[in-house]
Amino acid sequence: MCAINGLVRAKRDGVHREHDRMLVAQMNEATKHRGPDGTAVWADEYTTFGHNRLAIIDLDPRSNQPMTSASGRFTITFNGEIFNFKELKRELSYPYKTEGDTEVILAAFEKWGTKAFARLRGQFGLGIWDTREKVLYLARDHSGIKPLYYHSTPERLIFSSELKGVLKDSSIARRFNHTSLERYVRLRYVPEPDSLVEDVSKLPPGSFAVWREGTLVITNYFLPELQPLHEGSAETIARRVEELVDASVKQELIADRPIGLFLSGGLDSSIVLDSASRAGAALDTFSLAYELGAGEEAEKFNADAALAKQTAAQYDTRHHEFVLTEKEFLATLHASLEALDQPIANATSVAQYALAKMAREHVVVALLGDGGDELFGGYPRYRFSRLMDAYQTLPQPLRSVLSTLPNAAKLDTPLGIARVERFLFEKDAMLKGVVASEFLTRAPYAWYEGRYLHGRNEVDFTQLFMDSDRRSWLTDEALARTDAMTMAHALEARVPLLNPDIVAYASRIPTKMRVRLMANKWILRKAFGKRLPAHILSAKKRGWFTPTAKWLRRPEVNSLAKEIFSRGYHAGSDELLHSDGALAMLDAHVAKGRYAMSTLWMLVTLRVWAKTYDVSL
Repeated sequence: MCAINGLVRAKRDGVHREHDRMLVAQMNEATKHRGPDGTAVWADEYTTFGHNRLAIIDLDPRSNQPMTSASGRFTITFNGEIFNFKELKRELSYPYKTEGDTEVILAAFEKWGTKAFARLRGQFGLGIWDTREKVLYLARDHSGIKPLYYHSTPERLIFSSELKGVLKDSSIARRFNHTSLERYVRLRYVPEPDSLVEDVSKLPPGSFAVWREGTLVITNYFLPELQPLHEGSAETIARRVEELVDASVKQELIADRPIGLFLSGGLDSSIVLDSASRAGAALDTFSLAYELGAGEEAEKFNADAALAKQTAAQYDTRHHEFVLTEKEFLATLHASLEALDQPIANATSVAQYALAKMAREHVVVALLGDGGDELFGGYPRYRFSRLMDAYQTLPQPLRSVLSTLPNAAKLDTPLGIARVERFLFEKDAMLKGVVASEFLTRAPYAWYEGRYLHGRNEVDFTQLFMDSDRRSWLTDEALARTDAMTMAHALEARVPLLNPDIVAYASRIPTKMRVRLMANKWILRKAFGKRLPAHILSAKKRGWFTPTAKWLRRPEVNSLAKEIFSRGYHAGSDELLHSDGALAMLDAHVAKGRYAMSTLWMLVTLRVWAKTYDVSL
């Protein structure tokens, strides 16, 4: 992994050449944490490329970037890894000078042009400059594992692996994008294609962009079909899932630096560990526990760490457990939120930051199980969605009788955005009196429905629900958070369950084989049930969560939250919230009169981010 930075002008401009080189050098400096093993700047009359290298494959300096093709026509700056580069290398006739993957991308692009991106199996954000045609190409991997931000005008385009790189350009006004702000308040993350900063965008996953003479055109190259669904027995499908996962994990073990694995008590990371072990890898594994006092449910919050320790022992890994204390939480909070390019209101970011820091002392690459929930139906909301479908097929007289039961009205939630809203959106009841009313519109609902819930030819809504989560929640919440927290420490995170071949296959597995009313990830359990420890198969779905809600009741954390909610903490975002309302909500949470963790953390994250990046209304 690395950091890429660049600036391209529509017209040859010798006047700004030194300015552009200095700006890209500053962008390199702002993103150097991503690539501590080397930095460089390359330029011609139109273009300036920068690169910070984290050397993982082929440590030879000849693999440093930016790199120019043998023909001299194309220059690339590339962040990521291409795991099938050896297979592509054998297919492409090219005068190779390195043993790495960057040169293979150049060879592939020279032969196939933009069709090359769909053939890459890996995680990447990249820029390629065509010196003959004076065209810039940007591309992002199939699932958006690696980020890519840009700012475009008719005169020039600036891009970077991180928002902080783009914002080194002082001409960009640090103003909130109000549309993105409305979406963040509801979703607690910032969905593509916009960022929270006005005039700065994110290249969507599975897309490439062509910038020619000041005009930008974005094309999608990967959107898995939901139809036709697979035919065949569950045994056949399970066997194919097993084959695809094993092949992907084996492929992603390639590295010239030490590899480890973030291990939870869950199914997905345990499957990755099992596959890696069968491929002959001897891994360090890492998990995180919390220091909690009497009455703070230590057993509940540390259940995953206990299961991870048990799993690690069974697979004979070198296991490392980090215990996060309140003191370390406070010390890490601002650093972790600063590392987030966009506010993501998930308190696990603090824990993930601490875990990545500890892991980097032992390894340079970490495997994760991200993607399993969205692809194979892991979240409880999918089971509830199926339950709603079943309930709504009952005869009306029976439903009338059942409607008297507690929470029965929820089972009548219709298909579409109303159901997504039920599970994922912050509700008016929590936000009114806390967030300024001008940001509490219905626009995010219509936008989400139009972007993610239409035109997918789904068989049933739960299938569409999983697909929309994969395209939005997974990319802009989970993967964005993972990249930011790990790359803050120059730790490369790999997610083998998101190999495009797995994504394309899983997206077409019938919902009934992924989500059952009494079991999540049914087909994944069938595929790996005979291979995994019994304690993993019997463990209930927890998710990775932190005791932040409890720590908010402790004096030091509570005092910090009050400071963040008070007027004057950051003048540029003071008008976003009603300070009195936020403080009252915090007091009610502390008194256990009203659980408000998600809303409170959404506001904490937003305020700290706005102050850190000095973004104002």
